[in-house]
Amino acid sequence: MGPPHGRYVLRGQDGEPEAVVVLTAVGAPPAPAKRARRRPRAIDHAPVSPVGVTRVTVARAKPHESEGDAEERLSGLADAASQATEIAWAQARLNRLVGAHRLAAADPWVPDAAEHRALSVRAGYGSGEQVAEGMFERALDLTPARSKRRSRSARGHDPDTRLVDLLAGREHASPLEELVLRARADLAAGRTREAALQARIAAEAARYVEFAHR
Repeated sequence: MGPPHGRYVLRGQDGEPEAVVVLTAVGAPPAPAKRARRRPRAIDHAPVSPVGVTRVTVARAKPHESEGDAEERLSGLADAASQATEIAWAQARLNRLVGAHRLAAADPWVPDAAEHRALSVRAGYGSGEQVAEGMFERALDLTPARSKRRSRSARGHDPDTRLVDLLAGREHASPLEELVLRARADLAAGRTREAALQARIAAEAARYVEFAHR
């Protein structure tokens, strides 16, 4: 994810706690001991090291008044629209943490979290320590179904076909596409000011490209 594993308190503009984000390593191999740098050597048939995953818990800072209130809120996630809203809320808080880490570490290579890349998505309730450890009194599985239907690009092309065309030089990508994708990513992560700036740059670039082709 980028940020070190641990607990993070996110506060709103009024300074009050808004959410608690917990990052926990699951099945991760032990960190290798630091060794003095030595000359590289060839390794035949090197085994692949196991890779752990990160469990992310995003909890509202304000607890429910009772278990009945928590159950009522969970029961309200029966339809796709309410589930999408709940996931978007959690993803925005997680990406706020990721974005803060990216700035603090001055590391542009830390990517935002995306719901469709998650191995599983759950919503539930429980005590603070219980939820932080990935356990619940009751929970719902909100993992989106992996559709076999391929998505289409903005131009109506199959992404795999367009990838081949781009790599073969049969098609050339416009820099505007990258700017628009960055704006979409900022907007999805709740960075509205950054999205507006990216969109403005894209619009100005579009006018320049149109003028240059006249």
